Amino acid sequence: MMKNIKTLLPKDKFDDSNLEKIKLLNDSDLSQITSELLTWTQDANWPIFPKIVEIIVARQDLFISEISKVFQTDDWIWKYWILTNICPKLSLENKDFLKKDFDNMAKVLQTNTEEEEILELINTLRK
Repeated sequence: MMKNIKTLLPKDKFDDSNLEKIKLLNDSDLSQITSELLTWTQDANWPIFPKIVEIIVARQDLFISEISKVFQTDDWIWKYWILTNICPKLSLENKDFLKKDFDNMAKVLQTNTEEEEILELINTLRK
């Protein structure tokens, strides 16, 4: 076991130097840095974004409750990136786990015509 797993975290949006090591972490080690890793999905334009998404999708059971926490915030840009890049790749069980979040977001979005695209996506995920 590594002394400090947090030292593996990216230093900036270009830093993918430790991602291969992160992929090899066991569940209990990786679960210590899931929320920090998820923060690197706040902007799909960051170079590190697709590589982080790949890790999250591969080990999604460890990230799913953190994803749910993001869905309960007001950060719609972050929610959008997760909805469009991570959620379609989740297992049925994990989509099911997020159902309440999808329902709540859909309720909010129904009052906002500009967000029809996200609403449609959520409805697809809720099926």
